[in-house]
Amino acid sequence: MFRFFRRRLITINIESNSIRGLVLRGDRVEKWGRVTLTPDLVKNDVILQSEAVGEAVQRLLKQLEAPKGKVIVSLSGLRSVHRFFTLPLMEPDLVEEAVQRAMKGEIPVPLEQLYLSWRPLGSKNGEQEFFLMGVPRDLVDAEVQALTKGGVRPDIMWLKPLALTRLVSLQDALIVDLEPGSYNIILLANGVPAIMRTTIPRGDGATLEDNIRRLTEEILRTIEFYNQGHPESPFNTAAPAFLTGELSGDATVTELVKDGIDHPVLPLEPPVKCPPDMPVASYAVNIGLALAKVPIVLHGERPRDVSLNILPDRYRGRGWSLKLIFFSLAATVAMIGLLPTYQLKIRNDAETTRLTGELAAVTQELRQVRLAMNKESALKDDVAKAEAAVKTLEAEHQAILARRGEFTNALGVVTGLLPAGVRLRSIVLSSGQITLEGEMNSPADAVSYAKAFEKEGSFPRVSITMVSETAFSITVSR
Repeated sequence: MFRFFRRRLITINIESNSIRGLVLRGDRVEKWGRVTLTPDLVKNDVILQSEAVGEAVQRLLKQLEAPKGKVIVSLSGLRSVHRFFTLPLMEPDLVEEAVQRAMKGEIPVPLEQLYLSWRPLGSKNGEQEFFLMGVPRDLVDAEVQALTKGGVRPDIMWLKPLALTRLVSLQDALIVDLEPGSYNIILLANGVPAIMRTTIPRGDGATLEDNIRRLTEEILRTIEFYNQGHPESPFNTAAPAFLTGELSGDATVTELVKDGIDHPVLPLEPPVKCPPDMPVASYAVNIGLALAKVPIVLHGERPRDVSLNILPDRYRGRGWSLKLIFFSLAATVAMIGLLPTYQLKIRNDAETTRLTGELAAVTQELRQVRLAMNKESALKDDVAKAEAAVKTLEAEHQAILARRGEFTNALGVVTGLLPAGVRLRSIVLSSGQITLEGEMNSPADAVSYAKAFEKEGSFPRVSITMVSETAFSITVSR
């Protein structure tokens, strides 16, 4: 399945209850470890306290005796979107703009809220196929900030569901990742992740059994959704399911999943050598991350490679490339050959420096005279600039006051339409648009809330950007 390299790789996976690290050399796990997190640090896969999480990262690296250099890290699949799409063949420098245009009508989330990454998969009949991933900027920024505080410079960032796909060597399969803070469903079809979903288990008194039963229902809906989009080639009914994550070690959880889906559940067999006492399922994401740079082959065939480093360019370190090292060595050798000429040049430069110093003294006296003449003029310019800045601030203040009424009216609409079963967690108001995130008793409550906006009419454009069993995100605009 894989061809391994011998270099040492360090991976970090941040979950809601712990940070897990793993050190892999070649195809063998050398070390693994975890640091427990208190519930207030990470909630629903969102890092809330970057500094405290960064301190936990430091403790983990010390425990693993791992350096604080480059690492491979995971990112939650929460609120992420992915697409397979085609564009006409074009010059490479035109691709970015073309992708941006194509995605504006495809992704139900404003593009400015996402970091977009894509890679070409192949071309046919004058068209180029692409795989695109959009991840929420707030999730990425919070995680990079926490890692930075922990002394870590991410080298590669992979979406957690994509990392898990590296553990399965089948064309068709289900991967169900079960963690206390989130569940992931990955449907592999023809060797690629056709569907990836991340849901948050319900709290407020819901039992683990209740949440697992809801999860199995979501798995069945995921398969049904795929079959509706692929009536000519529905999902393989014999495809197995693999369970990963901390909760997969619970016998009750495993039995509930087996009873709830129509697919055989097989034990996970990672393509690396793990110590017998290692809880493989809990470190499945870490193992998948370590395989980020390893070519994958499924039964003698190389599938479309959707490996995608979603770490934004702004966070990528430059480092020293081999080309730069060789260039520096060559330049050093050349300088040694020119040493005699360089020594003669030093003597000439010394005499030139002496004469230049005398000239500088005279020039300095002249400069002092000119500076006194220009100071008065410069003072007048500074006063004029300050007056202009004050006028600009006054104009901005008036504009904000003018919009205050608009925001008040919008807030009244949001709260006035709120159904009984819906609780808002956040309201983001911008000109002409409102983004709402909250919790509800059932998905139907979120749909009812969205329909209420459409009926009310103040914000006719309504989009449900995310909905799970307990949480939702709705964007409305004029």
